[in-house]
Amino acid sequence: MMPRLNTYELVTLGRVLRDTRRARGLSMRGAAEAAGLSKDTLWGWEAGRHKPQQFSFEAICAVYEVSAAELLRELYRRAEHRPYPGDA
Repeated sequence: MMPRLNTYELVTLGRVLRDTRRARGLSMRGAAEAAGLSKDTLWGWEAGRHKPQQFSFEAICAVYEVSAAELLRELYRRAEHRPYPGDA
């Protein structure tokens, strides 16, 4: 389940998604198409303008070959230097 995100966390999630996509050598269009999303949808996430729906987030995670938990851990690390809520 996607956690509730404040504006700063939403923007940070966008940066995590963008950086992950780039690290995988994927274009925005290519990543979006592989996940069954529009380029505009992925752009909105990366820009921090929209929060991904759970099923769409899972689809992009599959394309990036990373778990949702890993991306969310990176979000929390960058956003507030706090541990992911599920970690001890």
